[in-house]
Amino acid sequence: MSTTASASFAKRVGRVACGLLCLALGGCAAPQAPEKPSARALLDERFPHRARTVREDDGRWIADWLANRWALAYDRTMLRRHLDAELKKGYSIEEALLVALPSVGLWTHAAYGTWPELVARLQGEAPVVVQLGMTSGPRRVRRFAVVTAIDPIEGSVRTRMQDGADVLFSKDEFLARWSSYRNWMLIACPPESARWPMRSAERMSLIRYNDLVGRVDAADALAAEALELDPSNADLLTALGTRALLRGRKDEAEALFRAALRADDRHAPAANNLAYLLGERGGDLEEALALARRATLLEPSNPRILHTYGSLLGKAGRWEESRLNLERAWERANVLPLAARIEVGCSLALAYYSTASPHLACGIIQALRRKHPDLQLPKALQAQLDLAGDCL
Repeated sequence: MSTTASASFAKRVGRVACGLLCLALGGCAAPQAPEKPSARALLDERFPHRARTVREDDGRWIADWLANRWALAYDRTMLRRHLDAELKKGYSIEEALLVALPSVGLWTHAAYGTWPELVARLQGEAPVVVQLGMTSGPRRVRRFAVVTAIDPIEGSVRTRMQDGADVLFSKDEFLARWSSYRNWMLIACPPESARWPMRSAERMSLIRYNDLVGRVDAADALAAEALELDPSNADLLTALGTRALLRGRKDEAEALFRAALRADDRHAPAANNLAYLLGERGGDLEEALALARRATLLEPSNPRILHTYGSLLGKAGRWEESRLNLERAWERANVLPLAARIEVGCSLALAYYSTASPHLACGIIQALRRKHPDLQLPKALQAQLDLAGDCL
């Protein structure tokens, strides 16, 4: 018998003896496991000098303030419910404002800005929502504020706070407080009121808003203007290409994706989207595979990119490779919207059928149907399912 086994036997004998003694004495209380420290306590112990941020207001007041500032006719209760619904999903108040305010007719855009950009938006008569650090040291207090005016002579900054008070800051004091939160700013205004020199990202955001509300002609005009002002911006070209693809304008989309890759041949979304488009159109499959592979090398954990590459490998009959990439995409698919998750799952199930693994395909289909009982499978997958038999 090894020493380890002997020790183990001795311990067991000791535990039995202890149990018998407890019974003889009328029972023993079970030993209490030590209480585990909370995550906050562990962080406090590990980082005793870390600064704590306290938000003095929850930011909901901003929605009503902006709606009233732009004299909108809106249902206050419905707006609050919209905000609450987004917060309940786990989104931050900043994200909730971006989603809820368009429902009352306000275009929204958030970014990290600069002093000149802040001034330009105010000159365009658009108030700017910011976050300000109100104290320093181990307990930092963050407050939302709306910048409503800047005195060009004195340089003072007028802000509106949650309690309705107007607070004046000197330019230096404002910049110091604003920089505490990386100069974050939120714009929310009627789309026709956006009259200032915009960044390309702002223009793209405004284009999406106009598409959303059915102002396609206005969106097209903004897209043409954005391209003229920034013709070598790979992000802009890719975004406009994606917009064209979603609207069924495939020739335009292909041209824009290729222009994006000429501007930046390591732009993963452009490479991925062009690969997808070539695969859908029956274009050069080898070119599509090369583009998709490039995208996976640039962003190896992106489930959309892995899905594109896996699907194209399947089109090329390389099902084992397809399966490996689609499995990686499925592992990461929880971050995707519902429709995209379903697409990844269906593609993987088809790859399983094509690699003689019908039991795995059935498992994927069952997982999809548990969450989506009315799921309609793609024709190719349904045909494989019919051949393999029932998969309930």
